[in-house]
Amino acid sequence: MELELEFQGNAKAILWTLVLFLVLVGLGAYGRVVTPNPPKVLTWADWRFRAVQRQYTRQLAAMRRDAEALALAALLDSRPNLRTAWQAEQIAARWQRAEVLDALTGRREALVQAAQAVQDWVAGRREEEQVREVLQHALEGLSGE
Repeated sequence: MELELEFQGNAKAILWTLVLFLVLVGLGAYGRVVTPNPPKVLTWADWRFRAVQRQYTRQLAAMRRDAEALALAALLDSRPNLRTAWQAEQIAARWQRAEVLDALTGRREALVQAAQAVQDWVAGRREEEQVREVLQHALEGLSGE
């Protein structure tokens, strides 16, 4: 008994079937990683929670980056300069108009106050030690979860 298989006419269909199979296997593997343990169907509230959690993490990381940049610019220079004031002004303006989650409002205010303190230091209205304290307070607030 002989069996002949000819794939010439069905090459496209076989290729598409293989691609679809690989995509489904990939989605299944991705689903295992994303699905909480024990596996359950995520509700709309679960998805919203995950979205808010990602937004919180992104906003907190951005605030940390700005606070660290502000501290480096202000404290590495032995004298206040215009570049430091400009950077502090940009950071303060960005976070004053930014919409942040309610949980981050206090941290945002501390960052804006630190930026304004640096601006005041450059203008000669504050002492360096006061600026260090305000920056330290902002950095401590942003370093904790």
